[in-house]
Amino acid sequence: MKRYPRTAVDAAAAILALVVAASGVTFARPALAQSSGASASAVSYGGGDGASFAQAILIKGARSEAEGVAAERSYVVKFHSDWDPREVDTALMENGGRDYDLSRYRGRDGVERVLYFDITEFFGKE
Repeated sequence: MKRYPRTAVDAAAAILALVVAASGVTFARPALAQSSGASASAVSYGGGDGASFAQAILIKGARSEAEGVAAERSYVVKFHSDWDPREVDTALMENGGRDYDLSRYRGRDGVERVLYFDITEFFGKE
């Protein structure tokens, strides 16, 4: 996954927010998830439905960035089986001292959706 410097991300975030607001992108509203089954570690999910920073999906228990990103994909496979689990694109963002991936996915219906993942726990871990 490509990571960008924070200054570029801030600009991209503003543009992404405007595009999302103007495009009518829909957001997921699944129930809270439990275990991901993404790996041998005890990766689980908490937080909200992923519709905003305040409702971000919290990835818990990932031991590295690779494991955390795999957990993001596992979340999409498990809770949004009608979506392509490969991101259209992802932006790394910081908000309120926490790190987030804003990942855009395309449903099989062609509609793009955005999920906010709180990656603070694993971001920067090898």
